[in-house]
Amino acid sequence: MRTTVNIDADLLAEAKQVAARTHRSRGCILEDALRLMIASNERRMRRTSRLSCRCMVAGVPDPE
Repeated sequence: MRTTVNIDADLLAEAKQVAARTHRSRGCILEDALRLMIASNERRMRRTSRLSCRCMVAGVPDPE
């Protein structure tokens, strides 16, 4: 899908270099970077939600 986004000039220059070095399009590089960021955030959110479900009192889990 075609879209327009504003990207920092230095970041775009780095993406262009990676694309040239790996013989891939800039679109592929940006898609992969976005996928990695989203996956990382999802893992962090799952880990945080798991931890926040456990109430600890004096180091002992709450027996729900």
